[in-house]
Amino acid sequence: MLGTKEMRTARLLLRRHVEADAKPLHEGFGKDPAMFEYSGWNPYESLDMAEKTVAELIAGYDEPRSYAWAIEHGGRLVGTIGAYDFDAEKNAIEIGMSIEKASWGKGFATEALAAVLHYLAEEEKVATIAAWCASDNIGSRRAMEKAGMVKVKTEKDALTVGDATFDKLWYEFRGEGAEKDA
Repeated sequence: MLGTKEMRTARLLLRRHVEADAKPLHEGFGKDPAMFEYSGWNPYESLDMAEKTVAELIAGYDEPRSYAWAIEHGGRLVGTIGAYDFDAEKNAIEIGMSIEKASWGKGFATEALAAVLHYLAEEEKVATIAAWCASDNIGSRRAMEKAGMVKVKTEKDALTVGDATFDKLWYEFRGEGAEKDA
């Protein structure tokens, strides 16, 4: 297991987080309500929270199943992607990502997600990689589908963020070791 290894795609650098990531994560993600509209989760709300979150990600790199990348385009931090909650019995993991609003619609989410899915399946030999999004989050749905993930179930009214309730859509990517009927 290699954990979070640096990867390059056609346009992106996926790298380990560094302390200096806290400020752009707070500025580009924590202050923009669009960034947590469908999750309600904002680990970058304050600079202090962003610094703690980045420090936790960096500390996690000591674990072999730690997967947390900063996504750069043109030397600038534009997003994050990570995999977590590895289930050894099922050889499965959950993945999540976020791209700053200024970079939406450029294909960065799909490009980064495809790279990480293939890395986890082919190099780390994870059989099943799962992700979810709110039913109204069209950008995330498209990115997952374009990256090769398949919708496997819908949980009706399973996600409440503030005053809004959404269906929770679950997607999967199956590596070579996955059981075909699982």
